Amino acid sequence: MANIELLRKKIDNGDNSLFRSLYGSDPAVLKEQAVSYESLMNRFNSLYKNTGNPVLFSSPGRTEIGGNHTDHNLGRVLAGSVSLDNIAVAAKNNSDVIRIDSAGYPAFEVDCPDTSPRESEKYTSAALVRGMAAGLRNAGYRCEGFDAC
Repeated sequence: MANIELLRKKIDNGDNSLFRSLYGSDPAVLKEQAVSYESLMNRFNSLYKNTGNPVLFSSPGRTEIGGNHTDHNLGRVLAGSVSLDNIAVAAKNNSDVIRIDSAGYPAFEVDCPDTSPRESEKYTSAALVRGMAAGLRNAGYRCEGFDAC
């Protein structure tokens, strides 16, 4: 897949300015992160025969030292950053279906036009994604399908 190959070249074993800004300058850490991204891209490539333009994402980790789950109930949280992140690769798939494969969780699909809650999905990642798709649609945005790992 040519688009994944472009991402691999940009990562260049972690030897690039973006990786250094995310992970510091330790060559061992940069190489370790590059291996993680490579593994993720291989997983994406094996699951999805996607011809879109895949994009890499990194979301910083945090830990809640005090006030866990009070922030979304109008409370306060004392949080600290950690040197871990969540990484993902995703690409539009030119359909109305969101397909997500996440390490440690069952893979699932959500049909964007069908955002009604399902009892069988209660407390699952699919329910969260279906709810976000419903929120986007209710706010007047268009929800489109994508593949993600």
